[in-house]
Amino acid sequence: MGATLVLVGPHGAGKSTLGRAIAARLGVSFEGEIGKRLRDEALARDPLQHAMLSQPDFDAAVFTEELARDAQRLPGVTRVVETWHPGNLAYASSRSAGEAARWRPVVESSIMSWRGVVRVQPLAITRATALRRLSEPGPDPRSLIEFFQGVAVAMVANARSLGLVVLPVRHTDEVEVDALAEAVLRDLET
Repeated sequence: MGATLVLVGPHGAGKSTLGRAIAARLGVSFEGEIGKRLRDEALARDPLQHAMLSQPDFDAAVFTEELARDAQRLPGVTRVVETWHPGNLAYASSRSAGEAARWRPVVESSIMSWRGVVRVQPLAITRATALRRLSEPGPDPRSLIEFFQGVAVAMVANARSLGLVVLPVRHTDEVEVDALAEAVLRDLET
């Protein structure tokens, strides 16, 4: 039976870097954040479309792609995925509540039909680190940091409400990625 490790956390917490490192150690695939790819495409078209704006069409596209990616997943295959459903629901709830409410039952149904273990690894960073790593446009850096930190808290709440196993929070500020990957892998063994 396959397993899914979901990395959640605020922008700049190192989800992609850690995800690639863990996936390489396990010899499995790393599936990056769909919202990040779609966000980059949207920003290329309009640099003012920052993450805090209401964007129901964007959020619907993220859910649609994420569920399609899930449907293509082979049973019994382990993977490491960034943000996934707990994160997508958190982002949508914060800016397009109607979209989040519309998609939540679909996401819940998908997760309930899931075969395999799902564990969620929350990542955290200080506000100072978040400011240093901020690469998203928006109204002002402090508002963006507060937005991303709030979304990260909602990601963990969503994971719990969806019945997923949530691992202890890992702070990524001053930890080498290799050491952090090893610590997460030890947590997975318990």
